[in-house]
Amino acid sequence: MKYTVEIVIDSPLGEVTEFLSNPHHLAKRMKGLQGYQVLRGIYGQKGSRTRLIFKRETIMETCMENRLPYHFIGVYESPWVRNTVRNEFLSIDSFQTRYRTRQEFRFKGLLNVFRYFIPKAIFRQQSMKYLVNYKWNVENQLPVLNKQWRLKF
Repeated sequence: MKYTVEIVIDSPLGEVTEFLSNPHHLAKRMKGLQGYQVLRGIYGQKGSRTRLIFKRETIMETCMENRLPYHFIGVYESPWVRNTVRNEFLSIDSFQTRYRTRQEFRFKGLLNVFRYFIPKAIFRQQSMKYLVNYKWNVENQLPVLNKQWRLKF
């Protein structure tokens, strides 16, 4: 199953992509995340592997390509599904960024049989919820770029 969702964020490209690349923001980006553990490499670099721990499941994230601030490709795997996500960022102007995700789900095991009964709209809605959450966090939580007290990581 493949689909694309996108949103416009009222922040400059650098702030939008910093939020994705900084592991300190993982819990804000992924609702329900209880912890993470980098298993291989440096978080966000090509080939890195990170265990994302949620209350009911663990998902493995593998960075396939990191060309931020323009795009980031990650693979997210659980026992039931493999999701390849291409995150794309486009500066609209100095104050707005378009964030687009291209999702490709490959189901495993019994879920592969039931995938024909699951409407694509449910997945698109969930992905859009993540983008709206991302937008809110970037616009409301990150310090403004021109303020001197901006945190550096």
